[in-house]
Amino acid sequence: MARAAGPAVEPTLRGRAGELEAVLGELRRVARGGGSQLVVVDGEPGMGKTAFLRAVREQAERGGFAVGAAPAGEGDRTTPLATLGLALRAGGRVPLLDAESFGALLPLVGQPLWLAERLAALLKDAAAARPLLVVLDDVHWADPLSVFVLRILPARLADSRVVLLLCGRPVPGGPADQVGSAAEEGGAPVLRLVLGPLTEEAVLEVARDRLGGPADRQLAMRLSEARGVPFLAVQIVAGLVEAGGAGPDGGGLPPGLLAGVRRRLAPASELCRSLLRAGAVLGPSFALADAAHLLSEPAVRLLAPLEEALAAGLLTDDGQQVRFRHDLLRRAVYEDVPPSVRQHLHRSAAERLLSDGGAAAPAAPHVLACARPGDTEAVEVLRRAAFELLDTMAVTSAGLIRQAYDLAGDDAGLRDTLGRDVVDVLIQARQFGTAEDFAATLLAQAAPETEAGVRLLLAPQLWADGRRADLAALARDVPSAPSALRRRLAAYRVWANEGPQEGPQEPFGEAPGETRPDSAAPDPVAAAVAAAVRAQRAEAAGRYAEALAGYRRALELGAGRSREAGALPAAPLLVRTLVMRAVLGEVDEVLAETETAGGVPGLDSWAAARLAAGRAQVLLGAGRLAQAAESASRALRLAGEIGDPSVAPEARHVLGRIALLQDRRSDARAELAAAGGRAALPVLAALLADAEGRPDAAARLVRAAADTPLPWREEFLVEAACSAHHAGDRATLEEAVRQVDVLADRNPGAGCLSGAAALARGLASADFDAAQRALAVSSRPLLRARASEEAGRAALATDRAGALTLLEDALNRYEEAGAVAPAARVWRRLHTAGVRRRGRRAATRPATGWESLTATERKVAWLVAQGHTNRSAAARLVVAPSTVGTHLRSVFGKLGVTSRVQLTLQVVGMDGPAAGVDSSTTGADAGATGADGATTA
Repeated sequence: MARAAGPAVEPTLRGRAGELEAVLGELRRVARGGGSQLVVVDGEPGMGKTAFLRAVREQAERGGFAVGAAPAGEGDRTTPLATLGLALRAGGRVPLLDAESFGALLPLVGQPLWLAERLAALLKDAAAARPLLVVLDDVHWADPLSVFVLRILPARLADSRVVLLLCGRPVPGGPADQVGSAAEEGGAPVLRLVLGPLTEEAVLEVARDRLGGPADRQLAMRLSEARGVPFLAVQIVAGLVEAGGAGPDGGGLPPGLLAGVRRRLAPASELCRSLLRAGAVLGPSFALADAAHLLSEPAVRLLAPLEEALAAGLLTDDGQQVRFRHDLLRRAVYEDVPPSVRQHLHRSAAERLLSDGGAAAPAAPHVLACARPGDTEAVEVLRRAAFELLDTMAVTSAGLIRQAYDLAGDDAGLRDTLGRDVVDVLIQARQFGTAEDFAATLLAQAAPETEAGVRLLLAPQLWADGRRADLAALARDVPSAPSALRRRLAAYRVWANEGPQEGPQEPFGEAPGETRPDSAAPDPVAAAVAAAVRAQRAEAAGRYAEALAGYRRALELGAGRSREAGALPAAPLLVRTLVMRAVLGEVDEVLAETETAGGVPGLDSWAAARLAAGRAQVLLGAGRLAQAAESASRALRLAGEIGDPSVAPEARHVLGRIALLQDRRSDARAELAAAGGRAALPVLAALLADAEGRPDAAARLVRAAADTPLPWREEFLVEAACSAHHAGDRATLEEAVRQVDVLADRNPGAGCLSGAAALARGLASADFDAAQRALAVSSRPLLRARASEEAGRAALATDRAGALTLLEDALNRYEEAGAVAPAARVWRRLHTAGVRRRGRRAATRPATGWESLTATERKVAWLVAQGHTNRSAAARLVVAPSTVGTHLRSVFGKLGVTSRVQLTLQVVGMDGPAAGVDSSTTGADAGATGADGATTA
């Protein structure tokens, strides 16, 4: 006679030897220091995923891994970090994170990016002592914050001894799919496994384990009905599946399961059946006290019914929670509850959770299960829940507010109010595209005040993204709306409908003319927008001090008003103030303040990409090319992680500019292509044309510099002026000189701008003394180097010794910055002048091929070809991983390869000496970036 499932000792895992060995192989590789690994295991319900994970955990612990493991539950979606947090503190002999470390993460739940980075640092530290395995079961139920963090961790842990193992149902676009895709896009290794049906032999082995001997012929025939599903095989052995099921039962359950559960419960007491029904409504696990409340029974009366359910093999009890032995069993019980009873139980559960002023979020799933269109009480609970979760669970919040809107039914007033809330929540959840789509339908039928409010909710993001045409259409007047909202829309129209203006501007305060549709008192939000608009105009016109004052004024007016309709986001304004300060000469101060995101008050983790892009611009102006490339790359990575594409053009401009300075034109072309073509980055396109020697490049660069809001415009104009001067293009030279003179005049006291203007004028007069005096104490090394270079070239005919000194100074500055292309240009000039210096090779090195690589680039190429990651190569060379990445990009460009595999194929067959690499080096000369080979014999 078949016995109930659930023996005291778990049976051997059957039929999964190949999948298990694949995972264990990755565990062994990681334990040896081979870098982190993400494993994603998919399987339909009943395929034995939990048993598979148990076997992996046991093997990992025997292999010296510290293990953290937890199953996700349906209730996790309303609790931030519920899934991952439990795994970090449970599931192994010792928690992966101690209480103090875990506690330090909790204040960051509202800053998910910083939370992910902090957690990555903690896991790296822990993995240094012993390898880590983090296991999440039923990840399809994981909370959105855990999913966000998991998407980021693989890239952050690339060189750490950490394995992330996610297991759940195959849900296209679900949590596991999102994490796996993000890891693959970031270049992290991902092992994907699917647990499919077992073979017939494996199913019989499962039965043998349960029975303690082989199945008889009749049972063996019955086991064929399991169709290779381990759960069904076990339940057939236990007698919990009816024979002859032809198709899925209610709710998509396996054939015969619902009938089998009914039969198993037939002899049970009525109170036992009621306990199971109440538990099925509460979820896969529940507190006995909650079930008692739903049944209006004292908990003590449920002890005997609980024992019946345990004996029937349907429930387990861990002392804190009662759990269904398998979710399919819970679903079978749930589907057998009459709909009217189900509705009553869900309603009672919601009332219990909401009693005595309880939070709405835990009650929301029960409300959704029993609400009907037009249920205003249900709508209000869901709305409350959405705003309760907005700061920490924005994705869940967005789903709840949309469901509340759908429940509003035909109540036009309620839908009008909720519609504005939907747009608000979607924007705060960073689902701006969805918010725009929803608003397009809502605006066609909204009341005037709601219409104006919704338009103002969308306007700040359009402004931040620079979408002038879209904002012009959105910010139209709504005559019947309140006057304050109309003034705010009018302020946005000023920016949307007008480009940069020349001439004097109104003082920063209330918006001009159109922003005052009536004589009411000035509106601070409208005034803040007006101040920002005039600041943008001033920046575009090159009045940087005025722009700085405007951005500061906009911040002052908007302080404390971030939740008002139309309020500008503080992050873009703060970043613009930092960049304007740098342009006006405070480069070192700005870099010190932006060393870490936390060092800039007012910027949260959602602004991290924007701050990284702004910092990259400042570093570029400071001539710190390797750091600028690192910051720009970080901006792109963060933009992808938080879904903020607005900073990508700025970051790609920096990377493209650095590529040109380092003589990597193919990389510059790649950045242009990634930005959407040449029109997307006109300055970079013109600079590339200039590097390629095109005759119209200087004129293009002058035009592009005039139209761009990018900082360091004077440097582009100087570049154009130099090219025009050497090409004999007098008209372009004069226009470049005129424009840079205008910039200097508009920013008195900015020494770099004065020096740039003097340098441009000196090209015509061959007098560079004023430029060199103005730039002598400049924080702009590339501009100083250009002044020395042009002064040296001009002096060669009359003062050879002085000229050579100036050219040597320029060469040293270019080489120190890692600017290979201008360094080579200067060296060619020195070589033409007859200078010979042993060991200086920058000028004669080819532009492509192995011989074009610097000494450090060769070391990086050699280490990568040997299988090193960026981090492990950096450890060998005693540099930062980002520096290795910069060198590797240069190597790819010079060798014409696009992947590590292609690089390895080129390097293979070369021994170290033949390749010009000292394999014993530890990177003593690796501090140079790009041009280090210029001083190597």
